[in-house]
Amino acid sequence: MGKAAVNKYQYKQFAATRLMYPPVRYSPDSTHIGYMTSATGQLNLWSVPSGGVWPGS
Repeated sequence: MGKAAVNKYQYKQFAATRLMYPPVRYSPDSTHIGYMTSATGQLNLWSVPSGGVWPGS
């Protein structure tokens, strides 16, 4: 039996998983900040309270 192929990843592939993409914007009532990030490994739109407290904290 042959050896299984092993993927060799480069640093830039790991570093790219935590990027935030512009634009970062306030909601119309200024209670939340919306932004896009790939923190989960997939590009998503996020909204966090603008008061500085993460939900559930």
